[in-house]
Amino acid sequence: MVKNVSMRSLLFCVVVTTIFIAAPYKASSQTRVADTAFFENGKVKIITEKIPDSDVMYCRMFADNGRVVIAEGKYVGHERDSLWMFYDEKGIKISSDNYIVGKRQGTSYIYYPSGIVGESFEWSDGVKNGPWLQYYADGKRKVAGRYKDGDLDGEIMFYFPSGMMRLSGYYFSGTREGLWIHYDEDGNVLDKTEYINGFPQKTQNN
Repeated sequence: MVKNVSMRSLLFCVVVTTIFIAAPYKASSQTRVADTAFFENGKVKIITEKIPDSDVMYCRMFADNGRVVIAEGKYVGHERDSLWMFYDEKGIKISSDNYIVGKRQGTSYIYYPSGIVGESFEWSDGVKNGPWLQYYADGKRKVAGRYKDGDLDGEIMFYFPSGMMRLSGYYFSGTREGLWIHYDEDGNVLDKTEYINGFPQKTQNN
């Protein structure tokens, strides 16, 4: 007989705004103890599956219709762990994250409704570190930059849908620094602006 989850289990399953890539809770063949909570309308709200004699619990959260999964992933103790996935109320994948001991680690993705990746970040111990990429809906690159210790840092490039460069420049610890150049869609330079500590110093128009 299905019973309501305990308050402790519900606290583990707070709805989050990120999203994850596959159904990790289906990957293991270990025996599990299932528990279910319901909306006031009687529809399924949360299903948890606890691995006996362990701190591992898999969680699925549902839209208020009780049929569509909007988030799923694993907890180890009180912390999110491994792959998590999130979906909209139609069941379309929105984003995915990986966790280690409650902190994002590795690559996170945000998706277009078509399933094409729209954006990706790299994480290290819960802090953005590494490449940041954005894409147009057809998969062509839109933005390419990098994060260091949570701030944009280093060269960044913006592209037209055609693939031609639109803007290039540099960040240092989250602020614009050095030479930034605007281009038209034919690759011609429109203007150049020098930045110091995030403030434009001089613009040269072509």
